[in-house]
Amino acid sequence: MTSPRNPEAPWLDLPDVAQPVELVNANVSIDDLVDLPVGSALTLARITPDGQLRTTRWRDTGRLGFYPASSIKWATVALTLGLIDQHGWGLDTVIQIGDDPALSLRRLMASTIILSSNTGFCTLHELVGTRETHQAMQRWGIHDSVVRRHFRRPTYTHSREIKVYNNGRHTQTLEARPPFDAPDPPIHTQPTSGGKGKSNWYTTDDLTRLAAATLAGTTRQTRFFNHFANWLALTNHCYVADGLAEVTASEPARPPFIVLNKPGWWPGSGSVLELGYIHDVNRQADYAFAMYHEGTLKDAHRNTKQAFASIFRAIHQHRLDL
Repeated sequence: MTSPRNPEAPWLDLPDVAQPVELVNANVSIDDLVDLPVGSALTLARITPDGQLRTTRWRDTGRLGFYPASSIKWATVALTLGLIDQHGWGLDTVIQIGDDPALSLRRLMASTIILSSNTGFCTLHELVGTRETHQAMQRWGIHDSVVRRHFRRPTYTHSREIKVYNNGRHTQTLEARPPFDAPDPPIHTQPTSGGKGKSNWYTTDDLTRLAAATLAGTTRQTRFFNHFANWLALTNHCYVADGLAEVTASEPARPPFIVLNKPGWWPGSGSVLELGYIHDVNRQADYAFAMYHEGTLKDAHRNTKQAFASIFRAIHQHRLDL
């Protein structure tokens, strides 16, 4: 028997999704519902009660590679949650890497998700480790993507010595770790001038696997998982949520939605990525998604809103069954 849904935190009751995460083709087309510029990509998956991801893609773009910007920070914070439990730390545990400022894990994680802090991300990724990040990605079924410490320093894959403080006392030291070379794709490939080379490289299929693996996998069992979900609910923009709000406004049943989201934006071109989770309250249905929009920020806002408004309006009008 399934546990009753927590209406304020439905992600706590998601079905277990097996790892590595497999995407099952739903044989449903959304091509006539979505209009995006060439070079864009969209993967949408419904997480079924038995833990499958029934998946549809706009123009089969799920394996199109692109520079993901800040959405990669989702994985880093999720992995930090596991490290906290492994070492018995708390949110107010303070870490200092090399000569960098000493900061609490709470501040680092919250600022990385909510404010998209590059400083927070670099610190947490060095704490987690590049090798360990790639090992986790392989467990999750992510094989076409690569994460590095920071897009400005794509060859920085080592970790310096890390000092840990609890209640003002130095309680632990983590040894420095050597650089890591990922064999495929090559981790030392330099980014292109627009930043969209393989400094960090993802596909919407892999990002959808990431969302499912962390929200409906072992990360959900960590002590501070609900903090992670709350931070995702407070991110600095969510064009997908704007589109769902149009469905709420226009449909007679006024369907409400809960959205957890991590956006990424590349200022060199205005391209935008959104990675997230949607709970459709009226239908008691759960979705994982990733959408990359090639082009300007203004167009990304308009087209993302239109895409998700059209898809979920079709779902609620029984024209689309995912």
